Amino acid sequence: MSVLLSAIVVFASCLGDSNDNLTYYGDMSIQSFSLGTLNCYTVGKAADGSDSIQKSAVAGSNYKFYIDQINHEIYNPDSLPYGTDAKHVICTITSRNSGAIGIKSLISDTVFVYNSTDSIDFSSPRHVIVFAMDGSGLRDYTVRVNVHQEEEGKMRWTAKNVFEAFQPMTDMKAVVCGERLFVAGTDGTSEAIYSTALSDGDSWTAAAPDITLSAGFWQNVITDGQYLYALDGSNLVRSANGDSWEQVGAADVQRLAGAANGMLYGLTADGTIMCSADGASWTVSAIDDSQALLPVQDLSLCSEPLKSDPTISRLLFTGNRSLADYPGDKYSVSWVRITTDESSPWMFCTVEPSNHLLPRLNHLSVVKYGEGFLALGAEGIGYGWKPFTGFYYTPDSGLNWLTDSRFVLPEGFSCNSAFAMTVDADHFIWIVASGSGQVWRGRLNDLGWEVIQREFK
Repeated sequence: MSVLLSAIVVFASCLGDSNDNLTYYGDMSIQSFSLGTLNCYTVGKAADGSDSIQKSAVAGSNYKFYIDQINHEIYNPDSLPYGTDAKHVICTITSRNSGAIGIKSLISDTVFVYNSTDSIDFSSPRHVIVFAMDGSGLRDYTVRVNVHQEEEGKMRWTAKNVFEAFQPMTDMKAVVCGERLFVAGTDGTSEAIYSTALSDGDSWTAAAPDITLSAGFWQNVITDGQYLYALDGSNLVRSANGDSWEQVGAADVQRLAGAANGMLYGLTADGTIMCSADGASWTVSAIDDSQALLPVQDLSLCSEPLKSDPTISRLLFTGNRSLADYPGDKYSVSWVRITTDESSPWMFCTVEPSNHLLPRLNHLSVVKYGEGFLALGAEGIGYGWKPFTGFYYTPDSGLNWLTDSRFVLPEGFSCNSAFAMTVDADHFIWIVASGSGQVWRGRLNDLGWEVIQREFK
């Protein structure tokens, strides 16, 4: 049974009167903090399919606690699993020079003697206090036992307001520029651009461009994060808000593919890949295989840093070949380029029968997400692939496209065919859908978790 810490002071005084051979130190600190075995409760499925509470054990010793001696904080940067019971925790605490350790009450200023066999409630931050043996002072540490409040590896989707202007669209494309999400699209007759704040998603503003949006304008809208770029006839134009557009230069491309690492990429009328640093002068990008294998529609261009050297990027260029020229294609095509320098060629991801390939889907969209790339598409082109069967994920830059249980479409998702997908800097996936006019924002729980300090200097 715990007693008030005041007893420690009395005990130390009495001991000092009876044994003059003991040395009482004035410095004190917490030297280590670790957890024992904890219980974890999650919702699973019983044999009859009903929800059932399932109990499992968590080895607390696997979760290292960091001690910040400057700010007097103790915490685990790697949070305990979702559902871990932090109200009943057995912990081991050691102090420097055998300083007496106490735990402050959650409801008062009372401090209780720490006992390594007592269960302690760490569901909220606790004050752990260490007292100098000579009674000269104390240190008060704030201890946080971090437990994930969301289940790892799960997608969480939020439905935004239905936007009627998206309902009749036959084609659309979404990009994030600055702090806004832009959607360019067409209903088959006219082109339009809409935008919403990334912090919103419920209310949309129609752009009033000072240029004429010609047919197919939507498919050439790309962004470098600071500006929107598009084609206005034979000219490349850019805008920061979708309203005011300025001419950058004559475009030597017929289609814009994307922007990455300070470069713009596009395709000429004969399918040659071109790149430009300023939008005014364009050069041919080398490829290592037949130009006939390049995509011409449903284009996506994404970038990721190499794990071995983050200063170098890997680009992934995906899309579909034309149905008229290649009616027998069952799968999309992917190309990869390592940006060591501008002379490095695009490399074709060979369509091997042994690989898990990305189906040739209409309105195919690919985004960088987490440690890989994520793809979504509607119905198959020239083949009977079913629409919106789920996401495809490639952890190896387009060589293999797999179904991954972490990535699921939102419950209630509805779309005629045309849709647009993009990702913002906070790892939220945005999907807007024709037919229903739905707007969805979702994120893999893991990618929203705070990165906690691990080093102290």
